Amino acid sequence: MCFQWVSCTEPDVTTPQEPYQTSLLCFVVEGHSQQEVLLYRTTSVSDRAYNFYYPPGTFWSAQELYFIRDATVQLQNAAGTSYPLHTVYDTSDGLRPRSYYTNSDSLIFSPGDQFSVSVQLEDKTITGGAIIPGAFEILHPAPNDTLPREDQYYVRLDATWSRSSRAAGYLVVLSSVVVYDDSVTRRNIYSYQSFSTVDTTLSTLVGNIYGSGECTLEVIAYDGNYYEHRFRDALRVGIEGPAYGFCAGGIARSIPVTIR
Repeated sequence: MCFQWVSCTEPDVTTPQEPYQTSLLCFVVEGHSQQEVLLYRTTSVSDRAYNFYYPPGTFWSAQELYFIRDATVQLQNAAGTSYPLHTVYDTSDGLRPRSYYTNSDSLIFSPGDQFSVSVQLEDKTITGGAIIPGAFEILHPAPNDTLPREDQYYVRLDATWSRSSRAAGYLVVLSSVVVYDDSVTRRNIYSYQSFSTVDTTLSTLVGNIYGSGECTLEVIAYDGNYYEHRFRDALRVGIEGPAYGFCAGGIARSIPVTIR
């Protein structure tokens, strides 16, 4: 994942003077019960391509090849409460296993809160911080509404939400639950990135809908740090210490909808 955006404060975008060996990706989303922090060792494109199939004869994602598992990672909320994170090896997708740091206990973040992340490695410390955007709500459709079908394969998605203060843009995701080899995962049917802080509507046709059932419509408001890293290719934003990547805040609202 270019935007026009408005923010109360300028994002802390810095360009390193020399290559770093570590990348930190931290996107804390109020409204999600589980947070994910990713930590990788930096590698060249050629090395990544060479190791794409490893061990020999098997598909192994780049995430697993370069993920750093032995760090001490903590998130801290505005009240000063620190939450230690632990490593999870997630195989629910069935095809693309991946690891990430996540929380065991409930994390308490509120709209507008400032938060921080700290990563302690054997030879370095990396920290970061951001602010959760302001509260907002999905105005349309209503919970449990049925998305109207255009034909056998397409449904119409009309969505409206209120504005979130300090948001640099919005992500809209329509997803459903999929069972794969006795494991349950969530599959995205459709995703959309809004590059505006003013436009809070979406009207589109969603294709390749072959079945029916309950889905989840989610809207995520994200901050300027996320925008700078994902859409303007900032090498590091919201981070202090020897690392590439970003620390960003978001807020999510979701409702169940039905496809018939």
